[in-house]
Amino acid sequence: MHARVQDHRPLYDWVIERLAEAGLLQRPLPQQYEFARLNLLYTVMSKRMLLELVEGGHVDGWDDPRMPTLVGLRRRGYTPESIRLFAERIGVSKADQWIDMSVLEDCLRDDLNARAQRRIAVLDPVKLVIDNYPAGEEEECFLPNHPQQPELGTRAVPFRVSSGSSATISAKSRRRDTFVSRPARRCGCAMPSWSNGWASTRTRVAR
Repeated sequence: MHARVQDHRPLYDWVIERLAEAGLLQRPLPQQYEFARLNLLYTVMSKRMLLELVEGGHVDGWDDPRMPTLVGLRRRGYTPESIRLFAERIGVSKADQWIDMSVLEDCLRDDLNARAQRRIAVLDPVKLVIDNYPAGEEEECFLPNHPQQPELGTRAVPFRVSSGSSATISAKSRRRDTFVSRPARRCGCAMPSWSNGWASTRTRVAR
């Protein structure tokens, strides 16, 4: 795109000069500047190709979360502040360049980390029975909404003893193939920039 625009520069300058000679433009004449378009790695950025996806029914529209458009990014969860931060970090250039998708993800992560409140969700819970806690009692534990911003207050999380069921586990009855957590180790595989080369691992318990 940048090269094609440069090819039309002589024609643009000729038209502007003729308009000035005819008295339709005042000097100094307007100056046009060309900048390279934004290119993301492994992402289709051509409007013509994106239009084919929309017209072919491969996506739900220009606001489909899979589309690399502003409305698509907003539906995917990107905030306006993170998109502006991304534009500030990559800047503008006249030379063609390719931006890694991790740069955009880092901008969203930095924006949400500064102002998003923390919440905990367990997708696949396993019931755990505590034997040395009075049954039937419940108390509230207070957790900060943001660890670096105490002005956001706290939230109450109930703490109680669960009743026994078939899903109850204990140290004695744990299956031999149960996965347990272990500290992450340094690995030599290629990792995203935000991971700093550390990978989480799971260890199968063998008894």
